[in-house]
Amino acid sequence: MEQFQNAYKELAKMAKMSSFYQTQKKDLKIKGIQQKISQKSKKIKEAPLASREELMQKLKNKIDTLKADRTTKKDYIPPRKQRQQKKK
Repeated sequence: MEQFQNAYKELAKMAKMSSFYQTQKKDLKIKGIQQKISQKSKKIKEAPLASREELMQKLKNKIDTLKADRTTKKDYIPPRKQRQQKKK
């Protein structure tokens, strides 16, 4: 019984560590995206007026596509669930 409890405690520690690392990985990914956007906006500020508008448009398009990706992922229904809905 004691061995089982020790093993369970070890598993709990491992689960906590893995979730900690997963959140850390997500944070790094988000920071990376934010840095890329800030670098692009810095380029836009330093660019001459004529190309500044083009760069702003590209950045807006990039942000719009990121937002669109989020909405399409929410709307996605797995094939198994689609089949279940068709049966009803």
